[in-house]
Amino acid sequence: MLDLLHILSTGNTQVSLFVPGNEILTTIARFLHVENINLKVGREYKKGCLSIHIMPFLSQDEYDQLLWCCDINFVRGEDSWVRAILAGKPFIWQPYFQQDESHIVKLNAFLDEYCQLLEVSASKALQQLNHAWIYPNPNDLAIYWVGYIQQLEVYKAHAQIYTKRLSEQDDLATKLVEFCNK
Repeated sequence: MLDLLHILSTGNTQVSLFVPGNEILTTIARFLHVENINLKVGREYKKGCLSIHIMPFLSQDEYDQLLWCCDINFVRGEDSWVRAILAGKPFIWQPYFQQDESHIVKLNAFLDEYCQLLEVSASKALQQLNHAWIYPNPNDLAIYWVGYIQQLEVYKAHAQIYTKRLSEQDDLATKLVEFCNK
């Protein structure tokens, strides 16, 4: 996370980053060179091109609205991942870590499915950034971030198409009724 914060703060584009007021504040405090206790929910902190907004706990509806408003969402865990997909916005997903590293299997399975309609270069850049986000290496993260941002418009269009395709599928209840009627 520190590496990504540094990359965002030293880039050429103004970035607004919205973070929850939870354990991530320790990392934010280290990045800003302040005491963790000094970071306050509802405040904005700036460093270079990066504005960091410390968010209060959000209701599910408020969280969804935040996802819908952002150009890129970094989400953690399966619930937030599903909500990010439904938001129809580009996102980077970090599954919850598991001892047997099955989180990597989950991520790879999803990326294989999600990237099917992307051109090879866009698919590769998306997969590289997702993997770099799980096990960050400062050099890789910087390179993969640049590769990702260069194709952001492709990811925006793809996210909308993917979400629309999912919304056109029958829901689980309908599928179960069909199954039981066979």
